Amino acid sequence: MGRRRPRRLLGSSAYGDDRHLAARQLIYLWQRPQYDLPGLVAAEPAGVTRRVLDVGCGTT
Repeated sequence: MGRRRPRRLLGSSAYGDDRHLAARQLIYLWQRPQYDLPGLVAAEPAGVTRRVLDVGCGTT
């Protein structure tokens, strides 16, 4: 039980498919002040000379 149960619950309900994805994305419409989140993330590794892995949801 323990730690596995929450992962299984999230994997099967909140993140099991894309039904709730639009709702999670819409949260950012209400963000004040508005930030360019992809731009902030892209600027973060500036000057890094090693490989960087970007793992995203792939919707934009």
